[in-house]
Amino acid sequence: MSNYSCFVTNAYPIVGNVERFYTKELQFVGQLKSIRCSSCSRQLVAQKKTYYSQWWRTGRLARYIPFIMAQQSENNGVESSKYSGDGSYISQKIGSGSNLNHFEDRSHLVNGALNGEHNLKYGTPKKIIVCGGDGFCGWPTSLFLSEIGHEVLIVDNLSRRNIDNELEAGSLTPIYPISERIDTWKQLSGHELRFERLDIANEYERLLQLLLREKPDAIIHFAEQRAAPYSMKGSSQKRYTVHNNVNATHNLLCAIVESNLDIHLVHLGTMGVYGYGTSGGEIPEGYIDVVLPGGQVSNILHPSYPGSVYHTTKCLDALLFQFYQKNDAIRITDLHQGIVWGTNTQQTRRDERLINRFDYDGDYGTVLNRFLMQAALGAPLTVYGTGGQTRAFIHIQDTAKCIALAVGNPPNRGDRVAIFNQVAECHRVRDLAKLVSRMTQVDIVYVSNPRQESAENELQVSNRKFRSLGYEPILLSEGLLDEVVNVAQKYAHRCDPKKILPASYWNNKRREECERYAQEKLDGDTYARLLGKVAHFHQVNAGKKEEVSNKMSANISATKNDKIDSLDEENMLYVLSRGNPETMKLLKKTLEECTTANGNLT
Repeated sequence: MSNYSCFVTNAYPIVGNVERFYTKELQFVGQLKSIRCSSCSRQLVAQKKTYYSQWWRTGRLARYIPFIMAQQSENNGVESSKYSGDGSYISQKIGSGSNLNHFEDRSHLVNGALNGEHNLKYGTPKKIIVCGGDGFCGWPTSLFLSEIGHEVLIVDNLSRRNIDNELEAGSLTPIYPISERIDTWKQLSGHELRFERLDIANEYERLLQLLLREKPDAIIHFAEQRAAPYSMKGSSQKRYTVHNNVNATHNLLCAIVESNLDIHLVHLGTMGVYGYGTSGGEIPEGYIDVVLPGGQVSNILHPSYPGSVYHTTKCLDALLFQFYQKNDAIRITDLHQGIVWGTNTQQTRRDERLINRFDYDGDYGTVLNRFLMQAALGAPLTVYGTGGQTRAFIHIQDTAKCIALAVGNPPNRGDRVAIFNQVAECHRVRDLAKLVSRMTQVDIVYVSNPRQESAENELQVSNRKFRSLGYEPILLSEGLLDEVVNVAQKYAHRCDPKKILPASYWNNKRREECERYAQEKLDGDTYARLLGKVAHFHQVNAGKKEEVSNKMSANISATKNDKIDSLDEENMLYVLSRGNPETMKLLKKTLEECTTANGNLT
């Protein structure tokens, strides 16, 4: 039994009076009559507007049933409906008297709701190997696949945890050992996950023997270094990214061929393979029509235009997929994914031991995570350049669902590589900053861009393939507040503010410009110290909600001749959150006057 008493997807065991469900061409036939939690006998019935989901299993088969808690009507009856099998619902009224308040309606929680899921075509349960299943995308996806009936084996070399040590910048959220994560999942869900520690980029023979032993139906490939800034940090990180990512992909392809097994490979790619220029139109899903000399029209792989070493490895992956599909008829799905936002899914939020990563540092923290972390500290949001960069976004829950859709809808053997654009929406960075700023009441500052990229770009992306499979995305407007309150603010005391600022530069020109800008405006070390004051404020006042005083707004210049220690935490928080460049200069000068020779504040 989980911590959520009688929350349907967690409650075990459940007994019910259910008519047989059968699937025909992935359409659900039959109807749910009633279902009860065996621990309290409260009744659940099918409902039209909102529902949760549960897989009923018989061996390797699964029956999907949509349902939610019935709501009491005005005449004490219960409004209900039954699923007709053709996508419509037939309203009906059942007897009154059931007390359903024991069940908690959590449909307002974006990460917990499964609205529209009866239309998703996940297919029959399979044996799946998830390479990179301990990482940010791999872990919640592994849990989701396990939840919906697949047999899941996680393969990982735990390299992401090692990079935490290298960067001295761990996840904001506490990440438990993989063994404890897996044990907790079995405890709470009743589903078994298995784990094999294996470096697929460097241990080919072990990988091949694993495939021959397990004979998986599908492999999901997350096992790549995923951060563009980290891939540009220095020659060591560049070489590691190419070696790890390309070797991992090629070893998987070689092992599938050598095993002589019909394995569907699902790869998590990136929208960055298309580049972030302005194409002048909608980016299609992987392939584009071109007119050749002589007027002949051909449909070819979309040209690549990578913006980092990381993105370049994804382009190389795409070429390897094209060759091995053509040469060996491997079934391959390549998912060109946008920036993933969000931390938890319905599965990872059940227990802190299952919690997912929240990276906020300059190398692994996405733009949204960095904004949320700065906002949680009361610091201004730092926008690179003009903020005119347009990027695609998708919620982590949707990442897991889209991968499940891809697994359930493989291409036929011999079909060309199936390419999906795995995105929900597109936003300019400055518009994203404004959204967070309005929500959290912090200011925005613009800083020099450490990346070599277009200052402004448009981005229109097709995602028709996933939409056609019933995918309804979670949007930023729906789930961002939950992310602010339940992650960034909750764990703000674990943040190292020095790590938020840029730590990698695309080239020497970008480094020099950023350093020159820092000297003219506000250098990173000073900013980090100011953030440190705020972090200290939050740590000593954990859990308290205080309104920042406005008493210094009329005379900020009074700080000029005062020592920094004379500013109490409340006023420091206020001054910092203003984000005014002139004020920052003033504080910088004050800090310099109050700094000892060894760099510490007096």
